[in-house]
Amino acid sequence: MVDDVSEVFNKIDIFVQPAEFEGWGRNIKEAKYFEKAIIASSVGGIKKQITHNQNGLLFNAGDEDALYKNLLTLIDNPEKRTYLSKNARKSALNEGDWIYTVEKEIIPLFEKYAKNNKKD
Repeated sequence: MVDDVSEVFNKIDIFVQPAEFEGWGRNIKEAKYFEKAIIASSVGGIKKQITHNQNGLLFNAGDEDALYKNLLTLIDNPEKRTYLSKNARKSALNEGDWIYTVEKEIIPLFEKYAKNNKKD
């Protein structure tokens, strides 16, 4: 745990999120705002935030070979890393702030599941 995520994000070039499950992925949103190249597993809310080869790289959760290949791609190709990181920042700004994200994405998701699981 850190109090100021900017301390961490300002020290890295590539952000990796190899989650097997992720409800929304706030850290993905943060990495996008900090203009980082992102490699993440294609689960939950992550796959709603990342478009493969546009603003990040996705791989199937648990696929270590794909994660490794994605890392090598970004380590060996600074142009691609720059392309993805700039697009990540643009997409974060286009998506709006946290209030917009909560109101337009997260609350409707909870409402949908609450209705589906409601017992009469």
